[in-house]
Amino acid sequence: MAVAYSLDGVLIATGSSDHSLKIWDALSGTLLHSLNDLGSDVKRVVFSLDGSHLAACSDVSVTVWDPREGARIATLPGHNSAIGCMAFSPDGDRIVTGSEDSSARVWSATSGEVLAELHEHTSSVRSAAFSPDGSEVATASQDGTVVTCDSWTGERRFMLGNDVDTAVEAIAYSPKNDPIASGAADGRVRVWNAKSGTFFAEFQGHEGEVKNIIFTPNGLDLLSHADDGTVRCWSILDALRLAL
Repeated sequence: MAVAYSLDGVLIATGSSDHSLKIWDALSGTLLHSLNDLGSDVKRVVFSLDGSHLAACSDVSVTVWDPREGARIATLPGHNSAIGCMAFSPDGDRIVTGSEDSSARVWSATSGEVLAELHEHTSSVRSAAFSPDGSEVATASQDGTVVTCDSWTGERRFMLGNDVDTAVEAIAYSPKNDPIASGAADGRVRVWNAKSGTFFAEFQGHEGEVKNIIFTPNGLDLLSHADDGTVRCWSILDALRLAL
């Protein structure tokens, strides 16, 4: 099952192995919309930041919905293998998807048009994110690399971590656009300068794959969650001081 909470706390979306997407009132628990027959298991759901769009991932395609009306807005087909990650742009107008076919794509969330195709990896794309200003996308892959590209043209800016022989499972931008952090299958968390591509910090402590990472709203700390059952908090400020 997949689950997502709208940022305003009003709606909850759930996706299920019965091929359905359900939207609930978060306060009362009332089922608002039951959207059936999405074609396959719904493995991921995500709201746009303003809550106006909801994306649901089913195998090789993504459907975009108006969560308040329960109406389909667009369908995003095109990947050749299962989609493993997706994220909205900050304004909610675009979506980036990453697939087991080793590619990533940036789409219009309203028309379903492909705006950019990214063929930067040699293996499955495990995580993808927009920069806070929406100008850049970052993708992390099983091939051990993180790549940043212009989100409109798809032009590569930097390849990060190509010296690491382990899958990269998670990626996140700081709310301030810089730095950018990744979490790997070997438990390491690494941080780069997103503007220059310069590596400046590595955190070790997890004994399992890092599955999720997120910066605190002020960008000074980084949280990582791993399948060793732990969540760790790392000081970005301390890392920046050491890098100077």
